[in-house]
Amino acid sequence: MTPTSAPLPLVAAAGAAARARPRAAAAASAVAAVACVAAAVALAGAAALRARRRHLLGSLPVSSGDVAFDAAGALKNVLAVDKHSLTIGGERVIIVSGEFHYWRVPDRDRWERVLRLYKSAGLNCIRIYFHWGYHSPAEGVYHFDGNRDIEYLLTLCEKLRLYVMAAPGPYICAETQGGGHPIWLLAKKNVGLRHSYTTYWKEYDEAYSEYCSQWLEQICPILARHQVTVKEGGCVIAYQVENEVFETISGFPLGITVPFGPVDGMRFLAKRVRELGINVPFFHNDAWEEGSFVAREPGHKVAGKNTFGLDIYGFDKYVVFAPTTAPLSTVSAGEEDMSRWKPWDPAIVEEKVDGLEKRIR
Repeated sequence: MTPTSAPLPLVAAAGAAARARPRAAAAASAVAAVACVAAAVALAGAAALRARRRHLLGSLPVSSGDVAFDAAGALKNVLAVDKHSLTIGGERVIIVSGEFHYWRVPDRDRWERVLRLYKSAGLNCIRIYFHWGYHSPAEGVYHFDGNRDIEYLLTLCEKLRLYVMAAPGPYICAETQGGGHPIWLLAKKNVGLRHSYTTYWKEYDEAYSEYCSQWLEQICPILARHQVTVKEGGCVIAYQVENEVFETISGFPLGITVPFGPVDGMRFLAKRVRELGINVPFFHNDAWEEGSFVAREPGHKVAGKNTFGLDIYGFDKYVVFAPTTAPLSTVSAGEEDMSRWKPWDPAIVEEKVDGLEKRIR
């Protein structure tokens, strides 16, 4: 190599670096532009979500306090509730409950035998989905006799000393036709069932609420007569308002919280049920633990509007059967390859339940 040839690579490198600088600057400018656009989109999205949340919080003049269980009033020695359990007649009671769908056992002569099996399994309570469509075959027509005799069923529960958590919907899901809605209501094209405008968009529908009120006017007086707060030896200890209504859905999409359910629908139902004589604690079951309709301190606001909640927070949680390794909130609809299941330890369930309780509390 000759002495004069040594600087040539340095010159080439300097030239390449000089040419690279404009490209790097252009790339940096492009990244900055994309970041600005992304920030603008995020801000616009956040503003839209806030506006949507404000809209869904509604405007009906019903507060959490207006429909709250009178825990400190005349009923406190009959029924009380705290974060640990219910207290009934001065005795703390841990509720161990199961489902009883009387409309799936359409032979009232069998009800007592079935419920005695529940008792023998250690249950002290049942939740009952009261099926609107089962009682109403046509608009304005209601049947509560024979195998639809709710009075008889509740009296039977009192005889067997089984408490009842009443769940009249109006929507009950229960994997039943129309979620428990009557067929004649499903046929009304101008009514937004469960306040649904489209599949994933809800708007409060006053007409739907009025039809729900007709059902409540039929079922609630029967339930009211059997409340522990009304009847000595009564069985109804709590009332579930609606079923699996999301107030918001967190983490979807892209980790954001999406406003989903119209709060006025819950306000209307809770107020109407109280007007019809139900005075036991209210609860709702979230489809999973999203924190929907939790009662906050008076004056608590989101997006500048008051929130709304019920006495007791409840949620659905379906644990996959052993020996799967991780309990999940839902079960996959796909085929399960059992050969891929890993060794299972009951401590996994204990860990998951402990974590769940910590999160909820």
